[in-house]
Amino acid sequence: MRAKDPVGGCYRIIQELQHQIECKEAELDKIYYTIANCRAQNAHRLQMQTLKIDDGDHCQMMNKLPLI
Repeated sequence: MRAKDPVGGCYRIIQELQHQIECKEAELDKIYYTIANCRAQNAHRLQMQTLKIDDGDHCQMMNKLPLI
């Protein structure tokens, strides 16, 4: 490598590879964040659906109770 790049040699290649690793790690962190955010939104959506179903069942039960 010193013949191809007398100034930087292997060191310059190592720096470039380290930079690529850092960029890929940042990209991976962004993907993990997006996945966590999607999972949280999905969990919230499921919780809201469950609450709506429970409220609907509760209202149906209240409508079936005899009036006193």
